[in-house]
Amino acid sequence: MPRLPFSGKGRGAMTQSAKRLAATVAVLATVAALAYGGATWYVGLRIEQHVRAGHEHLAAYAARRGVPVRLHYQRGIGSARATSFIGPAPGSQGQPLRIEHHIHHGPLPGLRSLGLARWDSHMPLPQAERADAAATAATPPHLHLQGRLGWRGQARLHWSAPTWQWANAQGRWRIGAVALAQTIHPHTRRYHSQLQWQGLHWQSHAGHAWELGAVQGEDDYTWPAPLQHRRQGHSRYTVQHLRQQQPVSAHPHTPPPLHAQDLTFTLNAQPSASDAAHPPRPALYLQAQAQAGALHATLGDGLESAGPAALALALRPIDLADFESLLPYLAPLLAAWAGQEDPAAALAQWPLAQQQRLHALSAALAARNLRLELERLDLHTPQGPLHLSAWVSAPALAAIDLAYLPYSLLPKLHASVHLSVPQALAEPWLHDLPALIAQGWFTHAGDAGGRGESHEESANSGGSAPKRIETRWRYQGGFSTLNDRPFEPGRLEQWLR
Repeated sequence: MPRLPFSGKGRGAMTQSAKRLAATVAVLATVAALAYGGATWYVGLRIEQHVRAGHEHLAAYAARRGVPVRLHYQRGIGSARATSFIGPAPGSQGQPLRIEHHIHHGPLPGLRSLGLARWDSHMPLPQAERADAAATAATPPHLHLQGRLGWRGQARLHWSAPTWQWANAQGRWRIGAVALAQTIHPHTRRYHSQLQWQGLHWQSHAGHAWELGAVQGEDDYTWPAPLQHRRQGHSRYTVQHLRQQQPVSAHPHTPPPLHAQDLTFTLNAQPSASDAAHPPRPALYLQAQAQAGALHATLGDGLESAGPAALALALRPIDLADFESLLPYLAPLLAAWAGQEDPAAALAQWPLAQQQRLHALSAALAARNLRLELERLDLHTPQGPLHLSAWVSAPALAAIDLAYLPYSLLPKLHASVHLSVPQALAEPWLHDLPALIAQGWFTHAGDAGGRGESHEESANSGGSAPKRIETRWRYQGGFSTLNDRPFEPGRLEQWLR
């Protein structure tokens, strides 16, 4: 079949088609490049906004403690570099803590599983400190942070540091490796963290030593809107052991070493019903607990712990609205009290309006039947278990009373203490226990009517002596009772003397 030559018209049509295709590709490439650049610029802008917002919160928190925080941020096309400077406090010596960040981001903001950005941060040591570490054969600290930032502000952080060793005039330190994973969800207002730490060891040049075993911890909290300072959730930390070691040549009267095994610390912040005497308002129940699977220690005056131990403290109900208003005053107040022999004098230096506002908010919290409770203190001794519980409140406290502490507090105070101890434990340091029981200072545990019999009465009756004694002290508005009998607190001072 003979080949037909292409006509000029056909070749022109193909040339035009190729040109249109090339133009279309060029336009699409330009649009893609602009979209890529625009998305990268926008993602970089969002990241910078998040970083600066986080630094503003950190700076505000640190400023209340007198520590300055600065940020230097340099944004590029697909990445950014930033440096955080923390401290030192005005008037103090030393260099600021420097943390360098390298942030990587791209044009794919929709892939939340990959994150909006990732970053690496580390804390370089100044040259002088590196030289000091080399001179003392120490291992310099190295803190490393890796993280991812989600499109909606959620962040996943992983902090890590290897084992750190150094020596000073007090002795030699060894701080174990640490790893901390944190997850922050601003849109769901939730925070979660997990800690793994290999503990620490300190030994003085004289041979004294303290050792803290491996530590594991978890925090899980939410902060429901609209309150910013309300935290609801729990913390739980476990410590493998806490051990004190004495040198072999220790003085014979030196107390024996402290040894605690399987320590557990928990903090619970849960919603609580407000006081029934007041209109329903959101309130919080805050409880702190500490437990030891085994605690061996000498606590003084012949009191020795030789078994499990437990401690529980509680503060409730905390009115959330009043607490939200009071919290901004607490950090400056603690800073003003730090190192002061007279806290009242430090507070007197505040402007009068701030003092009055602090007094009014504190009185409002107390007026809602706020109670500080020692829910329990349990110690196992060789003679038997010791139990202590107590609580204190001041529901009638007024703002004017806080200007005249501590004398104005006594007529408004409500308190209760209950102590139960083994009789064999009490006898060595209560020199005349039968007389104290006869005078009503103590009763035998389980006695009806709160009154117990003395040793002589028990012996005369042919029965065995009770194994436990207890005492209950109550105080309300200037009137106190001891084991349901009127009691003058001045007698306690005389007895202690």
